[in-house]
Parts: sequence; C-alpha cells; structure tokens
Amino acid sequence: MSVAGGPRLEGIGRSGDSDLMLCLDALDASSYPGEPTTNKSYAASSPYSYLGQNYDWNNSGNSTRTDNAKDVPKPKGYESTNIWVCRKETTAVGSQHFGMGFNTGISGSTQYTLSMWYRQSRAGVGGPYIRGYTSNANHGALAYKGVTGTSNWPVNEWIRITATATTASNENGLYISNYIGAVVGDTAWAFGPQIEAKAYMTPIVLNTTQTAAASARSATEAWKDLSGRNNNGTFTTSLYSGAALSRDGQVLTSFYSGANPVFSNYIDFDGTDDSVTVSKTNMSASDLNAGGGFTLSAWVKSNNIATTQNIISRNGPYFMRITSSKLRMCVLTTSGWLFQNGLATLSSDTWYNLVITYDKSRAKSYINGVVDRDIAKTGDITSNGNQYLGYTPVGGEQASLDGQIGKVSIYKGGLTADQVKANFNAHCGRFGVGPPTVVRSGLMGYWDAGKVVSYSGSGSTWYDISGNGNNATLSGLTFNSGSGGYFKPTVTTTGSATTPSFANTATMTMECWYKSSSGDSFTTYGRIMDRGDTTISLGTYGTYQLRSWVYAGGGRTSPENVKNGIGQDGLWHHIGYTFDGSTARFYFDGTYVNYASRSGALESPYALTLFTGDGYGFGGQIAVARYYSTVLSAAQIVNNFQADRERFGV
Repeated sequence: MSVAGGPRLEGIGRSGDSDLMLCLDALDASSYPGEPTTNKSYAASSPYSYLGQNYDWNNSGNSTRTDNAKDVPKPKGYESTNIWVCRKETTAVGSQHFGMGFNTGISGSTQYTLSMWYRQSRAGVGGPYIRGYTSNANHGALAYKGVTGTSNWPVNEWIRITATATTASNENGLYISNYIGAVVGDTAWAFGPQIEAKAYMTPIVLNTTQTAAASARSATEAWKDLSGRNNNGTFTTSLYSGAALSRDGQVLTSFYSGANPVFSNYIDFDGTDDSVTVSKTNMSASDLNAGGGFTLSAWVKSNNIATTQNIISRNGPYFMRITSSKLRMCVLTTSGWLFQNGLATLSSDTWYNLVITYDKSRAKSYINGVVDRDIAKTGDITSNGNQYLGYTPVGGEQASLDGQIGKVSIYKGGLTADQVKANFNAHCGRFGVGPPTVVRSGLMGYWDAGKVVSYSGSGSTWYDISGNGNNATLSGLTFNSGSGGYFKPTVTTTGSATTPSFANTATMTMECWYKSSSGDSFTTYGRIMDRGDTTISLGTYGTYQLRSWVYAGGGRTSPENVKNGIGQDGLWHHIGYTFDGSTARFYFDGTYVNYASRSGALESPYALTLFTGDGYGFGGQIAVARYYSTVLSAAQIVNNFQADRERFGV
C-alpha cells in the first residue's frame, strides 16, 4: 500500500495510482492557492492583466526596459502562467526608475501590503520601496524575509519581497518604486506585483485554472485533492490560511519572523460555523470494503483541546474527533458502532498527526506515529455518509473545530504501524514536531535536503532548521530527490555547501549522512565535512579510507584511519565526530569506532564546509548534516542515527 515516500510533497500517490483516496494539503499551491484577497495591481486591460505595469523614467544616464522578458525563467510554481517578467538594464550610468504595480484605486488612511518577485544581476542593484502617487511619500523599503537592502539579498535568484504601509488620508495611488543605474549592465527583473488591503501578503492571485493573473480570489475556491480522485474540499464559509505566510514557489515561507521557512501552513476553523465539504469519489462502502478498510490521517492543532471538536466526519463509516482532550475514534460496520476515546492527553496550541486505521479485524488510533488505542473490531462497511472537515451536521457530538488543519489524507485499507510512522516522519519537521529523537540541546546547525523547510528543491540557500539561522550557501551542487533528498557536486573540486562561521568553543560534535559509489570522483583527501580545524575525509589516499583529525591547543591529532574498505560501497552511512577538549571520538552508523587524544581549545572560529576543504573535493552524496557546540554522548549519537536510518534503508 502506498504511503508518503519521503518528507517532500511530491510522490505521495497522486493521479489515482495508489490506495490514497484523498490528499488535501494547505502547503501545496496546487492544493490550496491561497486565502481570499484582491490584487489591486490587476486590471482587465494590458499590461495590467499581465501584472506588467510600466511606470518608468530616466533621471540621468540611460536604460532599457523589456516587458515579457524571456532571458530568465519565471519564478518556480508560476512557469505556466501568463504573468510577465519585466526587465530593466542600465546602459549608461545614472539614475533610472523601474516602477511596478502602479494603481490609482487606493483608499486613504488604509493599510496595504505590497509585494513582488525580484531578481538582481549583482548584490546591491536598486532598492525597491513603497511610494505614494499623490503624496510622493516613501512608505518604507521592501524586505526579503525581514531583511531590507538589496546588498543583503541573493543574486540571480527569484525572491519575493514585501512591505506594509498605511496611506495618508489624501492618498489615492501606490506603486513599487526602484532606482537602478550605478553600474553599466546592472539588471533587475520584477514579476507579479500585488497590492492587498491586508497586514501581510498572500500568494499571487491567479484564475481558477492557475494559468493567468486575476483580480480576486474568492472564499469558495476548492481545496483541491492531490490524490487524482478529484475529491475536492469546498469551503462553506470564509476560511483562511495561516497569517503572515506567502508562497515561495511551492513552499510557503514566513517573511515576518526571520530568515527561515515556516514549518506549516493551515486552514483556520473558527469553532462556530466553519466547515469544508469533501467529495467521496472511490470512497463508497464497497470501495473501502474491497480495499480492506480505511485510514484517516490529519495534521491538526486545536486552540481549545478540552472542548469536543470534529476533525473528519462521515456519519458512517467513521468520525475522527477530539473529546475531553483525547483522540476519539468512531467506526461503524455491520457489527455496530465503536466509540473509543484515546489514552494520551492532548494539549492546546500543539500540532499533532492524528490517525485512525480499520483493517476489518482491529481499529487503531495513533498520535504522532505511536499507537494510542488498539481495539478488536470486525465487520463490513455499509454506510456512505457525506464527508466534512472541522464540522458535522449530525446531532449528539455536533461540534465544530476551533483550530487549524494543515493536511488530510484518507486511504482505502488500514495502514500498518510502520506505514503510519513513515508518514509521520515524512512531515513532522514541517510542523515543528520532530524529528522525534534528534538531540536538540547544543544544536547550532541542522541542514536536511529531504525536508522542504530546509530545501525547497531550488535555489542556492540550504536553510538551517535548528532555529539559529546558520543557513548554508550552495555552490556547484546538484539536488536529487532520491532517498528523500540529497546533494552531489556537479564538479568534484568546486562543489560546496558553506555555513557562516561558528564561534570558537571548547567542544563540538559534527555528523552527517553520506553515500559514495564507485563512479564518484575524488581528489586526494576528499573532504566530507571540514571546519578548518576539524576534518572528516574520504579520498583516494589510503584506498578510500574514512579519515579524521582535529586541531586543538596549537596542534593536530594524527590522521586516524577510522574505516577501511567501505569508502565506495554505494550505501548510505551515518558518521559522527566529537571533541571534548581532550579526546576526539569517531562513530560509524551509530557505533563507536576509535578515538584520538588531543588537549586544548579548538582553533579560531570557522565555517563548516561540506564536500570540500583546502581544495580537496568529495564526489559523493550528502543528505543531512548537523553541528553541535556540545559533545554528544554515545547514546545520543545512536538516537540521531536511529532518527534517520529508516529513510536511508539502513
């Protein structure tokens, strides 16, 4: 039976090729396009219908503007839309204005948020800001993930920038103003300007087929099913997605709380009358019986866990509810109803993955991948009730959800405990719940190519999900979605992932998951991880032996040949290396291997570099890396190994 094969949003059994009957995901643009809003930058006539408004001039020097430019691709997720890429290039040094999003239908004394996608040919091209048309006032610079100043923004990469301002009482127009012209050849690109009467930006407003810009996005647009069964959800009232979120390609990111992507997006239910009506194609009683039962799965957070609330409701064959702070499973078969409260007590304002399975012999409930209740239950499914999220019209336990739903999946057939756990592991990082056993104390950097919150699949930033903002810069690496996601150098000697410098500490731990095969190329000392004073390498020296050493107290340990003969076995391996101020220890696949003595403090602060060091390139694959300022114990190393081993087939 198909389940989510990894922590990414792709490959979850779409297009009717699995037992997945329903998948609604508030994070995926193809499932939820965004909350209701109006884009005041849009008008039915060209160029407004393409969001390509031209409001340009040259104060000095000269420039060229190209509308519907083709020299760069459109931002990810918008490749098939009709929205223009607008391009401005300096041809003679001076001051040239590049305006976007111009609109004169603005109200005075009103809060607006302006946003657009931006790209620059070098750091420091221009400085976009909100400008009033009537007052000519500067209402503040647009920011990328809370950071203003184009010198601090990525180069040759699409980013979405935004700012919020309140208009003067006499203001009737706003636009995004930007001056370039410092260097000949300076180029800026703009895409999809949006002006919204909100305190935050939302994804670009598109038509119902997601192919063209549009004026407004209604509250009744469907929450679209990704399973291929067309079991779409219809909003019966004005439900909203999480505030302060906007889509970065296929990923929703927060531009108001720092530089890192958020862990979740959700549909918010008010606890009164909000509901989603869900279709049930291929989910009849006969369909579920033929499949051997059913599985309900939902990522849920309740604002008031003590009250009775419906999550998934269908008056036969099932309900998923919260009752008295417990998960309540309700299953109807020919043997009657089963009503069973769980054992674990849930908390308010906490994300949970709640699951109910029925396989015609037992009914089970799970919380975050762990069995909560396991009850004998038999019989065929006979009822075909209507299906709702966050609500039920049926009396008795007719209670609406006061909280949020991020993702809902329904399968025909009861998933096994291993499959339930695999699905939980696939998305727990996104909701800030896990991974469950990764040690957090002392964690300074955590990079995982398999988690969409760490790497979306494109771009040159590998986000640190430790919460410390130590994002790595990628260069010369190719991303592959296999094994959940990993990187491999395009050219062995130049590929790298480099973090900011870490402060000098007396102790440290570094670890990663790597794989190398016989077709990989190396230079002599292929550096897997390198901190300047601490190195783990695998290269042609010593016939592909894993080697490690540490500089401390003014000297270096002798290079230790820690593992021989497994250098290029084509399998994933976990390596851990600790230093406590006197002893360096090496661990391989959770097992202690050897140690080297060296007393003293580590050298000066260094950045952590993956795939290279001192020009020695490692040609294999790296999927996960972590750096601690503390020494992990042998038991903690084992915990971290166990947290990821299922993903890598170890």
